[in-house]
Amino acid sequence: MENYALKNKYFLFYTILFLMYCNLFVGWAFQNLKIFGLPINEIVLMLILFSLNIFRTLRNLTLIINILPFLLWLIYGLSLVVIGYLQHGIWALRDGVHIIDSLYFFAGFYLLSNEKYYTIFFKHIKYFIIIAVIYIFFLPFKNIIQDILPQINSAQGSHASISLFNFSSLNTTWIWLAFYIIINRDEFNHRLIYSDVISFLFFTTTVVVFSQRMIYLSIFISFIFLFIFKRDSSKKFLIYIPIFIIMLSIFPLLNIEILNRVGSITSISFMLDHIMSTFGETASGNTLSSTGTVELRLFWLIQVIDNSFESIATIFFGKGFGLPLIEYTGTNFTVYREPHNGYLTIYARMGFIGFFMWILAQAIFFKTWLKYYKFCKTNNFNDKKNKLLGMIFFIIIVLSTALANSAFEQTWLASMYYILWGVILRMCFNIKLDLSKKLISN
Repeated sequence: MENYALKNKYFLFYTILFLMYCNLFVGWAFQNLKIFGLPINEIVLMLILFSLNIFRTLRNLTLIINILPFLLWLIYGLSLVVIGYLQHGIWALRDGVHIIDSLYFFAGFYLLSNEKYYTIFFKHIKYFIIIAVIYIFFLPFKNIIQDILPQINSAQGSHASISLFNFSSLNTTWIWLAFYIIINRDEFNHRLIYSDVISFLFFTTTVVVFSQRMIYLSIFISFIFLFIFKRDSSKKFLIYIPIFIIMLSIFPLLNIEILNRVGSITSISFMLDHIMSTFGETASGNTLSSTGTVELRLFWLIQVIDNSFESIATIFFGKGFGLPLIEYTGTNFTVYREPHNGYLTIYARMGFIGFFMWILAQAIFFKTWLKYYKFCKTNNFNDKKNKLLGMIFFIIIVLSTALANSAFEQTWLASMYYILWGVILRMCFNIKLDLSKKLISN
């Protein structure tokens, strides 16, 4: 009987790890894979939740954190989703995917439930890095790979193949792993190929090949965070900038032209133009200006805020789930239902009450992380300190991305966001547990 229970625990652990691999590296495509019309992500999530002892998890969480705001937000959100489903049908489940995916938090807390799982989990982060490098070398063949793979259609009407090179999923993965490597140099024994070359490769690939303005924003905000909490590592990041400029300056001399999603890069001026276009400046050459995009997003922002003031009820309780916040059809007949701002979506759907509870829950999570990060720093627990910092960077990147994207409505981002919050808080719980054992033994 014990053997059977142990096998079930291992199966649960590796199932969560499998979901992490899929969401980190397949992203949009995996989000839209379904069995009998139901997303695989959510099917597996329900199986995981049925396998967990939620009451024990909550009891453990209360030892390190005030979990009540998160629980109230979760219960309130699920109630709105159910009401929306009864009133508007299946679209309420799609619109409420952020609420549903937040349940991954409990799966993340389980991942480090013993010392063996802890070791295996951080060993797999090294595998994440290896796979991320392999993806880069496959980039020249991405069109061939995408042509071979079958077509996956999203509920919004976008006709795209299952892509191993989805901008949103891979960009977030590369940026996170780049910062993780810089912070955890000791874990890789300061080997050049890991701590310097690979992290630079991840940053360069993300910026050059997949030029996106939300990438520049998330890297900038992440760097500020790195500068505050690990200044010596931020110096390493700054060294990359002149190397990057020199590398792009050499391209024209070697007649090297790189094609990316917005045109072709022939010089450093291309990148500068594109970065400036983020702020609405008129771009030159092949660089696409973001002015029209900015105007459209400002229109959505004003429209959503205006609609939220229709009544006292929508101000405090939101519009709920099932109805679109905006109505816009883009390329490939993609239908947009939310403005490109994750925070605005939370407010519009759940009102001031739901938004306040969510912000409060995130603030409590961060306060707990900071408390145990400082504890590790004070007591020279450098390995745990660096791992805590490395994990939090995924959170920072998603929160930055949400300023210019519906990040929490994308399962591949939301699921990883809440899994890693669970992992972080489990690390905090384990630190407190170890400390309590030492005090008792003394």
